[in-house]
Amino acid sequence: MKETLKQFFIAPDGRLRAIWRAAIYYAVGTFLIFPLLDRPVASVAKLLHLTLGLTAGYIALAELRNLAVALICTGAFALYERRRIDSYGLPLNSHFDLGSLTIGHSQGYRFIQELLQVAKRHRFSIMPQKQT
Repeated sequence: MKETLKQFFIAPDGRLRAIWRAAIYYAVGTFLIFPLLDRPVASVAKLLHLTLGLTAGYIALAELRNLAVALICTGAFALYERRRIDSYGLPLNSHFDLGSLTIGHSQGYRFIQELLQVAKRHRFSIMPQKQT
């Protein structure tokens, strides 16, 4: 029984199985790190005079909090697995070079232009209409 439980949680390499690492990553991020960052995010929002809700500034701040949570959890598991933090699918030396950023910027700009053309074709305006 003890050996069965050990095999359920521990992989043949002696480390925690990937599914349990993912569950711990989710639980720590959701129930520990997010609540710990609530007060600092609220303080920064108040300092920057950001209103709560669906405003661009508050959404950007919330996304920075998401990034911080992801980096903290990923960093912890990188230490546990004795790997570099950028070995989890985003190598820092190749994704943040000028060529990739330029391509991403041009593709994003092209997408916005196409979206505006479709909106214009269907007589949809993103600007508020003046009432007459």
